[in-house]
Amino acid sequence: MLAVIAKYPNVTQLTWVQEEPMNMGAFWHVKRRLEPKLPKHLTLNYVGRPERASPSEGYAIAHVAQEERIVQAALAAKSDSTRPPASG
Repeated sequence: MLAVIAKYPNVTQLTWVQEEPMNMGAFWHVKRRLEPKLPKHLTLNYVGRPERASPSEGYAIAHVAQEERIVQAALAAKSDSTRPPASG
C-alpha cells in the first residue's frame, strides 16, 4: 500500500470511503495500521456513515440519500491532487 501511495508525491490527503457505519467497516482497522506509517504530509480522512447501532438507515429513501451523500463526498476531492506525476 505504501509503495502505491509513494507513486503520488503531490497527494496531501487520503480518503477511506465505506458504505458501512464508521464502527462497522474496516476504517478503524486500516487507520490503526496505516496512519502511523504514512508520510508526515499525508492525512487520512473518512467518508461514510456515522457510527450506528444498525448497519442500515431503516428507510429506503434515507438509505439512498446517505448513499448519494457518501458518493458525492468521496468524489468531491480535487482531481489534480490524485494524479500520478507525469513521466518524462
